[in-house]
Amino acid sequence: MLTLWLFLPLGAIFVFIGLAVHVFKWYSMISGYNTMSKEQKANVDVEGLSKAVGIFCYVNGGLFLLTGILSALGVEVSVFIPFGVLLVSTPYFVSSVRKYDKNTETQKAAKGLNWTMLITLVLVAVLFFFATRPTNINVGDEGIQITGLYGGTYTWESIESVSLEDTLPKIEMRTNGSKVGSHLKGYFRTTEFGQVKMALDAAKPPFIYMKTDGKMFIFNAGDSEKTRQLYEEIADRLQ
Repeated sequence: MLTLWLFLPLGAIFVFIGLAVHVFKWYSMISGYNTMSKEQKANVDVEGLSKAVGIFCYVNGGLFLLTGILSALGVEVSVFIPFGVLLVSTPYFVSSVRKYDKNTETQKAAKGLNWTMLITLVLVAVLFFFATRPTNINVGDEGIQITGLYGGTYTWESIESVSLEDTLPKIEMRTNGSKVGSHLKGYFRTTEFGQVKMALDAAKPPFIYMKTDGKMFIFNAGDSEKTRQLYEEIADRLQ
């Protein structure tokens, strides 16, 4: 999940770990090192290892912090940049730090960790893939069901108004959501309506503005003609 509440804390955690290990010499925070025996620790270049950990954390933490700050300022930044760097740098980091540890048994363990980290990061990439998928919208007798990230079910009785618009409100900040390219999913603070939930592709207007229980939800079908047809079907149901 790619928002202020995620990027800024995640970046701060990375930087904190880097400082703790590299600057303050809190070597016990290095996974595996704190459980080694005295003889095993003697075979580890802990100074070199702590520096490598620091560089890894500074680079990735800095990118997450920068992305979060730019996002708060309304600057368009691709969320793929920090995650892409993390995806590439993690396996390289895990492989490169082996040279600081001369213990045979931990060399073998590091290979397993490398694969574990790679699989984890692939799963993160899959999450981003689904964040860019078109919103699935089903209109039924009971109401509207929107599946996928930040979807929901809206009964016909709860819908106060619906309109079709060619433009989006001015977005001041993402408060709990993601913006991957032109795909907006989650909660955004807008100038006109305050906090609004969105599930749409901003590059493919028009957009359906639906007010339910006093809250605005803006969405589209990821295709202009499908969105217009969807709006007409919803409007007919509400008449």
